[in-house]
Amino acid sequence: MHPIVYALATLAGLLGLQALLSLRTQYAGPRAAARRRLDTLAARLAERDDPTGASLLRRGEAGDWLASLRRLVPWSRRLDTLLCRAGSPLSPRQFWLASAGLAGGGLCAGVALLHGPLGLAPALAGAIPLLVLQRLVRRRMAKLEAQLPEALDLIARALRAGHSLSFGLQMVADEMPDPVGTEFGQAARQIALGLEPRAAIAGIAERVPSTDIAFFVTAVLTQRETGGNLAEILESLGNVIRERFKIRGKVRALTAQTRMSANILMAMPFVMVGLLSLVNPHYAQPLFRTEIGHILLIAAAVMLAIGYWLCRRLGVVRI
Repeated sequence: MHPIVYALATLAGLLGLQALLSLRTQYAGPRAAARRRLDTLAARLAERDDPTGASLLRRGEAGDWLASLRRLVPWSRRLDTLLCRAGSPLSPRQFWLASAGLAGGGLCAGVALLHGPLGLAPALAGAIPLLVLQRLVRRRMAKLEAQLPEALDLIARALRAGHSLSFGLQMVADEMPDPVGTEFGQAARQIALGLEPRAAIAGIAERVPSTDIAFFVTAVLTQRETGGNLAEILESLGNVIRERFKIRGKVRALTAQTRMSANILMAMPFVMVGLLSLVNPHYAQPLFRTEIGHILLIAAAVMLAIGYWLCRRLGVVRI
């Protein structure tokens, strides 16, 4: 085996071990709760440098060489946003280490077990953390949108009782679970620490990429500029969001066949290759043992991914 394989395997193992150790050090042990509170406080204090007052959480470690490298990558800002939206306990440093470890491990396994261009394919395992993170973001945002009508009703009742908007936000934080309680609670704490209410409310829209949240923020900011009955506006907005959820459920039921067709078409090539390998083991061997077969497999995987994406897009209806 080539010596570079051993070097890459060692590097991948060290990166994975470093990620596990840093995660355990930061979020395990008797001082974990205190560390999380200190990190949250440091993030809030860092927001003072933002002229808008609505910046996202800074998750980079001061003096870390990986943090310096991430500043050179334009996509690192979006990574911080995704980690914040997903509510992930991972820092960007841990995320990069995990991705690099999976990519290095997959590359070593591919070079050791496969030959030709197909040996580079397992290095795509480095994209697994990103895919998982995006799925966590979608799941958390969907949960927040489902909780939003109840949160708006709670704020509207607080306003009708004569309380302020910040008190209503704090009620949502106290009475409702994550994620809506966390996001609204952060805005309430920012207002309590002296941040301008407009900036704190706008910060919710920055952290949460939801149309419903954008409607809420727009309604609040417009009411603060022009006046009006904010409680009635929020109640009407909550009813509109509930109706949108009903329509969205009907649309998902009507497009379920398209999504199922995409899943079946995606799984069919793998099922067919598996059946052919059981019936005639030598029939599909050229695909895995020859260079031309490797190229055909890579081309098939790319076309399969494009076809699956197109089928899923056909079943998406924006409401």
